[in-house]
Amino acid sequence: MSKVRIVEISLSVSLLIGILMSFNLWNSNREIPYCSISDSLNNYAALLSDVSISILLLLLILSLFFSKPIIKCFIILFLLLSVSIDINRLQPWVYIYILMFVFTFFNNKEVFTLLNIILFSSIYFWSGLHKINQSFLYETYYPLLKTFGVSEVKFFLEENWIGYALPVFEICLGIGLILIKTRRVTVYLIILFHFCVIIYLSPLIGNKNGVVIPWNLEMSFICFLVFYNNDVKFLEINKLLKKDKFILLSVFAFVGIFPVLNFFSLWDDYLSFSLYSAKNKLFYIAISDKYLNRLDESFRESYLELDKNVSGGKVVDMNKYFFSY
Repeated sequence: MSKVRIVEISLSVSLLIGILMSFNLWNSNREIPYCSISDSLNNYAALLSDVSISILLLLLILSLFFSKPIIKCFIILFLLLSVSIDINRLQPWVYIYILMFVFTFFNNKEVFTLLNIILFSSIYFWSGLHKINQSFLYETYYPLLKTFGVSEVKFFLEENWIGYALPVFEICLGIGLILIKTRRVTVYLIILFHFCVIIYLSPLIGNKNGVVIPWNLEMSFICFLVFYNNDVKFLEINKLLKKDKFILLSVFAFVGIFPVLNFFSLWDDYLSFSLYSAKNKLFYIAISDKYLNRLDESFRESYLELDKNVSGGKVVDMNKYFFSY
């Protein structure tokens, strides 16, 4: 079995698990309105959502047994349709899976490897760069210290540069994949990095966003499968056909260059791999006491913990609601 086929199967499995773990986001039987890209889609959102998700799940199952380009085409098509019906579904892992499904159309070893190097390097580089901001320290780094029981250690609190060690480490991962001499050790570090993320997001620590655990496993698996003992160089692009060069340059522009536009609010956060950067917009719904009795019980586990000085009503954390399982 080729590496491309193995990647295809693993993508299908991970995406299936991810959808099932965040079924509130994909399910049409919900009280939260859709946020479609157009009014015409919004008018038929529930019906289209049922059809698209049902067909998508069926296609993902079929792709486990049959490697047909037409199946992959329709998987990508129905993923895009589902995201268009509700833009909240455009999660980083969904976006990355769409790109990686596209990459599986290229069986040439050099092209497939270079496409994945461009994508993975861009993910780690931009994810790290976006984290270098003051909000990251307060929203992610300090809570991380609290989680591991060292929030009272004066050294960690006073030396803020330690908080930026993680972003710099991510940037180095992105660069390390590009260089052949550092690629193998970078693969080990990436696996270690994702293992730590999985532990942090697991029920063992706090189960903050368990839906991305399959994605972290997938990233580790593909890194090892595609990059370990792979000595494909960027210079080999000169040996490729013109159409392959065009595809590589297009993907590089899309995932490697366009994210810079995010700093000018001209490119989406998730399309720019701004992950856990504390810069992302959050979705909350405030509900007064008057209407709480009309709210479905499924929302109760998603109530936001408010300050003691705040009273009356509840605030629903939609991120928690959508990804509860």
